[in-house]
Amino acid sequence: AEWQGGGAPAAGASTTLAVTVAIQEGWHVNSNVPLEDYLVPTAVRLDLPPGWTAEPAVFPPHREARFAFSEKPLAVFEGMLTVTIRVTRTATAAMPTSIGGAVEAQACNDKLCLAPTEVPFTVGTGGTGGAGGTTTATPAVVPEVAANGQMPVGPESAGGLSGAFLSGGLPLQLAI
Repeated sequence: AEWQGGGAPAAGASTTLAVTVAIQEGWHVNSNVPLEDYLVPTAVRLDLPPGWTAEPAVFPPHREARFAFSEKPLAVFEGMLTVTIRVTRTATAAMPTSIGGAVEAQACNDKLCLAPTEVPFTVGTGGTGGAGGTTTATPAVVPEVAANGQMPVGPESAGGLSGAFLSGGLPLQLAI
């Protein structure tokens, strides 16, 4: 994640935050507006301090595609996905060192879907002790964030039961 146009919002101003997600090849995530009610939408959540507000996230257009597990086309994102969010800071709001959030998504390939997961991130604000514009992810959920600061979504970013489910192969999946 990174601030566009020179950093976090100044007191009484707004700035756009761009969150870029790298979806691993062979995998997709549902659109933020899936075509079926039962599908898990992709979302970006910001954990903002008091005096900060965010407009609804703006997603790029999704692609409609057919997969082996669905008779109807699905609205999906593949490859690189950049979501923008306009963030406003009131004139009296404090400037923290960073702001956190998470990308919420369910990664699927043509045969199976992983459990929905959150990929957390933080972005510096340039506040006291902050490193404006930097991105990190929690190692327990995402073992590695790419050098370009993009957050991977797919089987390698799956932890817990999802990771065990995938790494166990077909015998474990059938046992479950």
